[in-house]
Amino acid sequence: MFSLCLFHQSFYLRYHKSSLKMKNLLISILLVLIGTSGMGQSAKVKNVILFIPDGTSVDVLSLARWYNGNQPLALDEIVCGLSKTYSADSTIADSAPGGTALATGSKSLSGYVGVSRDSLPQVSLFELARMQGKSTGIAVTCEFPHATPADFVCHYPARSYSSSDILIRQFVYNSPSVVFAGGGHYLSNYLKKPYSLKDTLQNRGFRILTDRQSFDAITSENVWALFNDWAGNSRYLSHDADRNPAQEPSLAEMTRKAIEILSKNPKGFFLMVEGSQVDWAAHANEPFALITDFLAFDQAVAEGLKFAKADGQTLVVVCPDHGNGGISMGNLQSGYSPVTPYEKTEYDNLNIHTKIVEPLRAIQWSGRKTAQRILADSAAFFTTHTALLADTLALRYNLTLPADSLLTIGKIVRMPGWSADKKRDNLENWLGTRFSEQHFIGWTTTGHTGEDVVLGVYAPNGVTRLTGIVQNTDVARYISHTAGFGDLDSDENLYVPAGAGTQYPHYKARLTDQGLVFDHQSGKPERCITVPGNTDYYLLGQKKISVKSLIVTIIDRYFLPPELVKILAQ
Repeated sequence: MFSLCLFHQSFYLRYHKSSLKMKNLLISILLVLIGTSGMGQSAKVKNVILFIPDGTSVDVLSLARWYNGNQPLALDEIVCGLSKTYSADSTIADSAPGGTALATGSKSLSGYVGVSRDSLPQVSLFELARMQGKSTGIAVTCEFPHATPADFVCHYPARSYSSSDILIRQFVYNSPSVVFAGGGHYLSNYLKKPYSLKDTLQNRGFRILTDRQSFDAITSENVWALFNDWAGNSRYLSHDADRNPAQEPSLAEMTRKAIEILSKNPKGFFLMVEGSQVDWAAHANEPFALITDFLAFDQAVAEGLKFAKADGQTLVVVCPDHGNGGISMGNLQSGYSPVTPYEKTEYDNLNIHTKIVEPLRAIQWSGRKTAQRILADSAAFFTTHTALLADTLALRYNLTLPADSLLTIGKIVRMPGWSADKKRDNLENWLGTRFSEQHFIGWTTTGHTGEDVVLGVYAPNGVTRLTGIVQNTDVARYISHTAGFGDLDSDENLYVPAGAGTQYPHYKARLTDQGLVFDHQSGKPERCITVPGNTDYYLLGQKKISVKSLIVTIIDRYFLPPELVKILAQ
């Protein structure tokens, strides 16, 4: 434990620690109730695989089973409870605080990544795993600095829609051992001074791959594999239904490859796998992409469970960060209407196969791909009196529309002042909504929802499962305890705020253009410590020395990892 006298100049730390007293008591009670507080060291697990199906409401599981021939999901056998998803400032969380809760055990505010409601960096499970010598990995279908992966790697009170230089810089300097994702455009567009992102990663010993063949050949860690979608877009991967297997691996393949690489570490690993675009399809109210992406995610869960059962030392946890869309099997068209005789409605007589499943299975392209193709071929579509458009919608999206609806598509395509992305998103939503209305699929919103979400846990023999209705923060604390990471709120795991005037026994800080500089009382330059912001190293004189955590800068505030504080306190 560090002496609190070292921190007396920081109001933020005092406030933070006092607010933790009651929480720590509740955590202790929780661990007793779930039966893990008395667990011996022999019951700790070596590896952790956390699966996050972003934006997955409970009804998604039911519809996915029907779509899959009413076969059980891989997830089904480990379902053991529900997780509460609300954030510190809202009953409906976005992915930033939702993922932060799972990554750090701390409730946070809307848009906040890896920090508390007070903008204090919170140590993540990834960082704790690395401190123990474990390897870490991320496999997602979004761009790498998107909210959920950033929650495990970065610390900043703004997700900035994945375009923040700060999140990208933090991701590079706090990189997991393995990163499988989208976001290749960041290689050339960010961190150009003094190096491009590509140069920075390579100088740090990482290989950067962008093709399927190189991915298949990977055998060791310190690698980033960043893929494009079917149309060559480098921001994210394709929806699984649109994926070209020769160009993009599936999420299950990325999971299997990550496990193959990370499991070579004798100390173990922590892998986070996200079905990122389940959430995006739900935002668009597009049921086909939603269900097929979720089933692709479930295949990744099957890979994790296969390894865990054979390994005997691996914990597998499945938990969405929040719900999205309010999807349901049954909508206003299938229910009772006061102007329609009850016996003539579809209510309670809805044939799930003929009315919902078979029409879904007849779709060939996701709503996003269909919209992109319509936009790309709009000139041809609207010079043939919409006949080509009608044929394309019927063939590719299994959607038959009257002529006036086809004219609505033309209005979206020609909307002045709209970007191509905005046209695509609006068209995708319009297509998904029309299909859903025709096939009795209901939606309540194009935004997130606040319901509890499914929790699944597979634990090796001798390790108690987390069960029941729990907080999302309990999931992180359960993982931390079961993996032997310790208390997320202990002094050893807290970032320590520092700034100009901060004093340690032999050092005093001042703020410079190069970062926070700690002058040694001897006055010798070689004993001076310079701390650059948002990196994983400090300079002792001119010598660069690495630390195992990130040195976080939030605007003009510096937060030091305990490892560096120990050095300064000597």
